[in-house]
Amino acid sequence: MKFFLLLSFIGLCWAQYGLHTENGRTAIVHLFEWRWVDIAKECERYLAPNGFAGVQVSPPNENLVINDPPRPWWERYQPVSYKICSRSGNEDEFRDMVTRCNNVGVRIYVDAVINHMTQIWPQAGTSSTCGSYFNPQTREFPAVPYVGSDFNDGNCKSGSGEIENYNDPVQLRDCRMSYLLDLATGKDYVRTKLADYMNHLIDIGVAGFRIDAAKHIWPGDIKAILNKLHNLNTKWFSEGSRPTIIQEVVDLGGDVVSDSEYFETGLVTEFRYGISLGTVIRKWNGEKMAYLRNWGEGWALMRSDRALVFVDNHDNQRGHGVGGSTILTFWDARLYKMAVGFMLAHPYGFTRVMSSYYWPRYIENGNDVNSWVGPPNDNGATKEVTINADTTCGNGWVCEHRWREIRPLSATLQTGLPAGTYCDVISGDKINGYCTGIKVYVAGDGTAQFYISNTAFDPFIAIHVRNCRLSGLLDLALDKSYVRGKVADYMNRLIDMGVAGFRLDAAKHMWPADIKAILDKLHNLNTKWFSQGSKPFIFQEVIDLGGEAIKSSEFFGNGRVTEFKYGAKLGTVIRKWNGEKMAYLKIYKMAVGFMLAHPYGFTRVMSSYRWTRKFQNGKDVNDWIGPPNKNGVTKEVTINPDTTCGNDWVCEHRWRQIRALSKTLQTGLPAGTYCDVISGDKIDGKCTGTKVSVGSDGKAHFSISNSAEDPFIAIHAESKL
Repeated sequence: MKFFLLLSFIGLCWAQYGLHTENGRTAIVHLFEWRWVDIAKECERYLAPNGFAGVQVSPPNENLVINDPPRPWWERYQPVSYKICSRSGNEDEFRDMVTRCNNVGVRIYVDAVINHMTQIWPQAGTSSTCGSYFNPQTREFPAVPYVGSDFNDGNCKSGSGEIENYNDPVQLRDCRMSYLLDLATGKDYVRTKLADYMNHLIDIGVAGFRIDAAKHIWPGDIKAILNKLHNLNTKWFSEGSRPTIIQEVVDLGGDVVSDSEYFETGLVTEFRYGISLGTVIRKWNGEKMAYLRNWGEGWALMRSDRALVFVDNHDNQRGHGVGGSTILTFWDARLYKMAVGFMLAHPYGFTRVMSSYYWPRYIENGNDVNSWVGPPNDNGATKEVTINADTTCGNGWVCEHRWREIRPLSATLQTGLPAGTYCDVISGDKINGYCTGIKVYVAGDGTAQFYISNTAFDPFIAIHVRNCRLSGLLDLALDKSYVRGKVADYMNRLIDMGVAGFRLDAAKHMWPADIKAILDKLHNLNTKWFSQGSKPFIFQEVIDLGGEAIKSSEFFGNGRVTEFKYGAKLGTVIRKWNGEKMAYLKIYKMAVGFMLAHPYGFTRVMSSYRWTRKFQNGKDVNDWIGPPNKNGVTKEVTINPDTTCGNDWVCEHRWRQIRALSKTLQTGLPAGTYCDVISGDKIDGKCTGTKVSVGSDGKAHFSISNSAEDPFIAIHAESKL
C-alpha cells in the first residue's frame, strides 16, 4: 500500500474567476477606444487565429460629450444613461461585434462604469452621445431614471461631498471621486438598475465585466449586484455559466482598502505587477531579471488565481493613477516588448495586453499636458483601424497586440533528427517515459511543425535524441572506452560498498550497446551480503507508450525496463475512464482526496445513497432505484454521532479523506500551526482534526499510520490558526 501526502493551496471555484475561454487561452487584449465594427473584424482576422482569449472593450453606454478639451478619452467614464450608444458605435453594431467575436471563440468583456454618473458641473441639457436629457445639478438622469435620492450625497460625511481623506474607507466608498456623482449602490433600486444594464449586455452575449473604480464601491454592494445577474448566454457558453468579473482596485500594499476584500466577488487588478516589472526591466534600484525567479506571490503580489495582470493600462500609460515613470508603455518600445513578452510567458495571473493609439505628447514639469487626448478621429468621429501591408496598424492606432514579439510562432523547421515523437524539454520533460509537456512529431524527412502560442508559459521548444544534450545537460560520449571506464569505475565503487543495483536515468538517451559495454565492466556484487557471482540488478528508464521511435524492447538485453503504461492504465482506472471501475472504498477515498487537494480544475464530489444492487449478465438491474423513501416520500438525511449519515444516505462528502506516513517535508508555508482540512477543519479558530506545526524553515513533520482508513493530509495557507 502506498500513501499520498497532498499539500495544496485550495481556492474557491466560483465561475467569475474563470475567463470562459476556448482551448485554454489566457490572454485578453484591451482594444482601447476601438469601434465595434473594427473589433468584429479584428476578432475574425487576427485575434482568433493568434490565440487571444478575449477583448476588453471601452464602456458602451451613453456618456457625456465634452468639448473642452475636445472629446477626451475620459468622457467615456462619465455615464448619462445605460443605452448602448457611444462613439464606438450603436447597439446593432455592438450586437454584431459580440456575435462575430463569440463565433470565432473570442470573448467580450465590458468596461462597466457602475460607481457613478457624470461629473457635477456640466449644465443641464442633451450634450450626450445619444442626446438623452440630464441635469447633474438636480441629480436627474431620466433615461435611467435616477433622481437625487439615488446618489450618496446624504451618506458622505466629508464637508465638501468629495473624498477629502483617502485614508478613510467610508469616504472612499460614499463620497464623490473627482466630482463624479456617486451612486448609492447600497439601495436595491440602484442595484437593480445596474444589474438591468449588465444583464442586457449578458443576454447579448458578453462574457463578463471589468468593474471600473471598484475600490470606491463597498464589496457587499458589488456582491448584491452580481447576485442579480443572469447566467451567460447558452448560445456560446455552458449552461449555468456565470459572468467573469474583473474589479479595478488599486492596492500597493498597506492601503486602507485591501484588494483581498474583493476576492470573494471575482478577479482583481494587480497594479503592483506593472510597477515592479517596470522597475526590474529598467534596472532601477539594482533590480535584475535574474531576481524574477520567484516572480508573483514571492514578490508580495496578490494570489495568482485572483490576479488580473498587465504591464500598463489606459490610465497609467498617460501618467494618471499609480506607477509614475516606472510604468513601461509603447513609447519605450524595446523595454516594453521585453516586459510584455515576460508577462505572456510567465504563468502568474490572468494577462491583459494593452492596445493603444498615438497622441501628441507634450511634457511640462514632468507631466504630459496632452494626456487627455482622445482616439484618432475626423471631426469627432473615431477613425477606422486600418491594417498595413506588414500587418501593423495605421490611422494613428498603435496595436501593440500585433507587434511581432507578441505574436505566436508557427513554422516547419528541419530538425536533423530521425522520425518519431519527441518531448519538448522546455514546457515539460521526459519523466518515466512520458512527455510532461508538449510532444513534437518529426517526419521521415527530419522536419517538424512547431507552434508556440502567444500565451505559452515558455515561448521556446527544445527536442533532442541520444547524441544530443538533454535540457542543456552535457551529453557524455558513451561510445568512448575512456568514458565507459570512468562510468564503470563510479558504479563499481558503489557495488563494492554493497549496493545491489542501479536505475539508469535517461537510459532512452543512451545507445543500448553503450549500456551493455558499461555493464560488462561491472564487478559482481559484494559477497558479504550477496551470493558468489551475483550481478547487479539493472532497471533502465525508457519511455515507450507504444509506437515510439525508441522501443523499450531494445533495452531488454541489459536488464529490466520502466513500464510507464502501468501508471497511465492505473490512472484510467482511478478516473473510471473507458468503463473501468475501482473495487475498493479506500482507493476511492485516495482519488477523491487527491482531487480535492490538487489545484487543477473545478472539483465536484459525489454524495450518494445506497440501493440494493442485483447483477444479471454483468449489469445492475436495480440501477434505476430512487432515493431512500417511505411510501414515495424521500427520507430525511439524518446525521450519526460520528458525523456520517444515516437513513441509507452514503454522504461521501462527509468521509475523512486523508492520512499516511511519517516524514519531515518542506511545505513552502509560513511558520505556524495549521489545521489538516481532511481529518477536520478550522472552525472558530480551532482545529477539529489533526494539527500540523510548520517550523520557521517551512518544514513540518507528517505522521500517517499505514493502517489508517484515510491515508492523506492536506493543509493550505487559509487553514493556519
